[in-house]
Amino acid sequence: MFIRVSRTSSGRYVFAVGDDPSDDVHLAIHSARDAALLGDVPPTFSSFGEAHAFASRVADDRPSSVLARKVSGMQNVTTDSSRDDLRGIAEGEVVAHYSEQVDIVEERARAALGASSPDSDELEAISKEMEGVGGEIARLSEIASEDGKKAFDELRRRLDAAAASVGKSLPSRQAMGVPGRRLAKAAVRAFSEAAMAAVRPLHEDVFVRGASATSRGYDSFLSTPKGDVVRLSFDRHLLLSGVYPCGRSLAECGGMHPESFLVRYWEPIVDAVGHFRSMGQRAVAVAGADRRRRDRMAAFGMDDNATASILIDRRVVMGRRTWALRREAATVTSPPDAGLSVDDEVECVDRSLPTYAGRTGSVVAVNEKPSMTLLRVDFRRGLGPVWLSSDSVRRVNIGA
Repeated sequence: MFIRVSRTSSGRYVFAVGDDPSDDVHLAIHSARDAALLGDVPPTFSSFGEAHAFASRVADDRPSSVLARKVSGMQNVTTDSSRDDLRGIAEGEVVAHYSEQVDIVEERARAALGASSPDSDELEAISKEMEGVGGEIARLSEIASEDGKKAFDELRRRLDAAAASVGKSLPSRQAMGVPGRRLAKAAVRAFSEAAMAAVRPLHEDVFVRGASATSRGYDSFLSTPKGDVVRLSFDRHLLLSGVYPCGRSLAECGGMHPESFLVRYWEPIVDAVGHFRSMGQRAVAVAGADRRRRDRMAAFGMDDNATASILIDRRVVMGRRTWALRREAATVTSPPDAGLSVDDEVECVDRSLPTYAGRTGSVVAVNEKPSMTLLRVDFRRGLGPVWLSSDSVRRVNIGA
């Protein structure tokens, strides 16, 4: 299948997904023209990457929809341009489209189950697609006319029967809780789309390309129409384990270890994905935009699950600013128990704060630090909230 993304005169983006790039354009499914056939897929999108991400889901998760659009297009060749407007699609055409999808999915299931050794990944993909098609049919049945409801209910009955046959070949795998390749690729795609959002300020037309299996796990690429930008590697546990420059970022930064790659790509991507497995340090760092120090991330060891820190060690090597990861054991100290919580009424007892000393207020937030507890206290009466250490206040009982 192929995907095309284009920009409209209004600045929005639309996609087309087709079976064969050589087919006539009317045989592809379009987000704007065929919105009524795509369920919860929006007709237009705010960015190139968002449009490409939804198109990828249609191609991967609902190929029967694309093939059904091609079949119906070949059966109803017309030069009437009114078919391309946005007035909506008649109920009969929607029923015919989903009927074609059910035919295709049933045939696909029969072929998979009839093989001498059924491919479990293929069966899992068919089961997932049946679930999606069935959900859309159920939604359409609720708003259809009486005749349309009968047609949709019959399609749902056929789909349920086919799904039951496929399900009989999957219970052992599902019982073991083993994620299939399809589920793994969906997770990789979700992480990659988070990384895509982090790179968008640098490359407006960035999108996620592929999620291919490798000897170590999975790879995906952040790309633009002009070429790849970054390669993302994920291990077999679906943890992000590599962010590598390629194409435009390689030319721009000169490699992975210059500080420019760290600042422009590595840090934003890791913060957006939320974690990073450092193979060399044998630790998994838990990242996030809320971390207070840019040179340090909380982590845990892969071998012993011990608490650790991953340091981003910035160095100057031969006159160039570079960086590397370094693991450090974490020293954890427990903050003193202030015994105070949000909404407690307190009095400031710190005489070095004459503006607040002796006044009472309400705790509106608590922030636990490694060696102390900070309280945000609203003293009202025009003073407003202020952060104080827990030893600067004492609890008071209203009315006492």
